[in-house]
Amino acid sequence: AEMILPGGHIRRPDRVMIMDRRALVVDYKFGEKDDPGYHRQVAQYCELLQQMGYVQVEGFLWYALSGKVLQVFRQ
Repeated sequence: AEMILPGGHIRRPDRVMIMDRRALVVDYKFGEKDDPGYHRQVAQYCELLQQMGYVQVEGFLWYALSGKVLQVFRQ
């Protein structure tokens, strides 16, 4: 899914699941390092979804190689 921002900037979260007014974002990472920049990236996706009118928004990082899943945003 693509999110087009004012000015034409595009954001591409890996997976967005929507049901009614709830949105869930999952961004897949394939390294082992838990980078704070990844957290900011998912939070930005979630904030954009809130601006689009979704009431309940959650964001997760899924480290595919280790199977580790971190919730990094919840509103």
